[in-house]
Amino acid sequence: MMEKQKGSALIVSLIILIVLTVIGFSASRTTVLEERMASNSQNKLKVYQLGISELNSQFVDMRSDTDELVKAIKHKGEAQDQTEIVSDTGSTVTTQLTYMSDASIPDGEDLPETKAYRYHLDTDIVVTNANVQTNQTLGVQYEIRTGG
Repeated sequence: MMEKQKGSALIVSLIILIVLTVIGFSASRTTVLEERMASNSQNKLKVYQLGISELNSQFVDMRSDTDELVKAIKHKGEAQDQTEIVSDTGSTVTTQLTYMSDASIPDGEDLPETKAYRYHLDTDIVVTNANVQTNQTLGVQYEIRTGG
């Protein structure tokens, strides 16, 4: 009877070892999955911030050089594309400026010699190596004095 008990201890030990191995592999897979989810979340945030940065950059450029605004008025309703490929990050940035309409100056404003225009500034960013993309839109109203 003692010999049968010695063999059963070996079988019980092997079963416990197999169960612990399965638990270890499961914990490892969960950790890898959580790491991928955190990386994807970080990539999405970086691309979003890149989109906002691109909109701000284009807006600053438009304030100093109004040629693009005038060109957009001439092509009413048609988006004016400017595509730029940033090779070090593997991203494609597409910026579109679209003239939407003339704008009215709000009541109570004493600006009789002012004309206003409304635009949409859209930015699409695709990062192919991270499989992430974003689209950001900024509404712009440009006011210009027409006289005096």
